[in-house]
Amino acid sequence: MRARCPEGDAPLFERKGSYGPGPYGSIIDGYEVRCPSGTSALVFVDMYHRHRELGAIPGFTVLAEHP
Repeated sequence: MRARCPEGDAPLFERKGSYGPGPYGSIIDGYEVRCPSGTSALVFVDMYHRHRELGAIPGFTVLAEHP
């Protein structure tokens, strides 16, 4: 929800489906993330893994967290 397009807009995203077991054994889902400018990425999300990714998707930025 904190991802931003290069222009600063919030990207649109759409679940593309399940991609089977990930490296930690739980199911991963793929999401297409796209901006009005045409920037896009396919992002894989493991909703069951406890790791919290803090980095941005390549080509995107991330808003700062609020405490």
